[in-house]
Amino acid sequence: MSNEIGESSTAAPTVPVEVLAIVESLETMAFVTCDPAERADVLNAPAEPQWTAIAYAMQDGRGGLIEVATSMAFGQVLAANMLALAPDDPECRARAEDVLRELLNVACGTLLRHALPPAAAGSTGGAGPRRTVFVGLPGGKPLTEAAWQQIAEDPKTSALFAEGQPLLVRFNDRIDGSTELPE
Repeated sequence: MSNEIGESSTAAPTVPVEVLAIVESLETMAFVTCDPAERADVLNAPAEPQWTAIAYAMQDGRGGLIEVATSMAFGQVLAANMLALAPDDPECRARAEDVLRELLNVACGTLLRHALPPAAAGSTGGAGPRRTVFVGLPGGKPLTEAAWQQIAEDPKTSALFAEGQPLLVRFNDRIDGSTELPE
């Protein structure tokens, strides 16, 4: 893994570390695996309502927004896996947004864990140099088809499929600490 947020891993230079954080978080949280998708396969928004979740992560003054755009149906699948319920259970529909926010919360922790270098060799107690780390509360909002397409066309966006649903993942450097999504 790279030691910088938003940079590619040395193990897989074509996969950004934030995408690896999402993949690892989905596997850990909800036993969901992801497959890469071609950009052309995700340009059109899913038929179900779309939603995007964002979170802010910062390490030693460098940070940014990690964003996942997907369908509410995928949020329901995650909720079902985490709550051991059927995806069409009313509780899964009610919890879909919260689960997508929690995905970003876990992904930010995973991202920072991969971005921070391991403890210095020879240090006592495994403690390396003191680091300043901040993770903001995840937010989210519904997406229009036009907003979906804008995210899908962004060169910073990586496309995945999980449980038959598209996921768009992107990282935007932000130095101001703002968690507001661009319009």
